[in-house]
Amino acid sequence: MLVGSVPMSLVGVWLAARLTQRYGDNVKDLMGQVLGAALLFGAVGLVAKSLVRAKERRPGLGAHQP
Repeated sequence: MLVGSVPMSLVGVWLAARLTQRYGDNVKDLMGQVLGAALLFGAVGLVAKSLVRAKERRPGLGAHQP
């Protein structure tokens, strides 16, 4: 994960600075909203994944058990 995370964090900081330079400080509000939406989307995905895995583990609800 380090190999992907470090370069992309640098790209993200660079992109945020460029967008702020080009469009002004109002873009920070939009970036905050996009980040918030991404975090909510990730949280919903994590909960959904947990529910699917829990359902698969229950006898009779998931895959056929011998």
